[in-house]
Amino acid sequence: VIAIEPVPKTYRSLSKNIRLNNLEHLIVSKQLAVGSTCGIVAMTSDAGGLDHVVDGDASGTTVCVDLRPLDEILGERRASAIKMDVEGFEMHALRGAHNLLSSPTLRVLIIELQDCTLRRYGASVEEISSLLREHGFLPYCYDPFGRRLLAEDGINQFNQVFVRPGDDIAARLSSAPRIRLPGY
Repeated sequence: VIAIEPVPKTYRSLSKNIRLNNLEHLIVSKQLAVGSTCGIVAMTSDAGGLDHVVDGDASGTTVCVDLRPLDEILGERRASAIKMDVEGFEMHALRGAHNLLSSPTLRVLIIELQDCTLRRYGASVEEISSLLREHGFLPYCYDPFGRRLLAEDGINQFNQVFVRPGDDIAARLSSAPRIRLPGY
């Protein structure tokens, strides 16, 4: 697992949680922002999980962080799944992941999609959905009680699951051990 978090305070919390859960042997953490190019980017740093990329004229507390494409961050590593939530900067992050999106080893992408945050950076849910479809991914909805994927007619804004058809994901979901949750 590679966990990427650009904002220093949030990165320290991520690192602490990795240590507290004894997961250092499973998780590599990197303090970076992801985008389409290499560089430096300004981000809010006082919004917790809602911190996001800003232009130079932003009000509030900001911090400058390194920006790298996912293809560069991963290098020769091959990912099978990605969970992406970059507060509207998803299209920039995906443009820096051409090799990753083209790799047959990537089978699942869970991505937060909201037009209200995407518009901040000149993108839309439809554009991102189209890009992912061009790379062979289709939108699905996960039914946790049935442990199955359901074909999605439209796009479920917020956390959308995209899967490459014909993959073994559905079989793996249905055969995985059940986890009992209190109250369910």
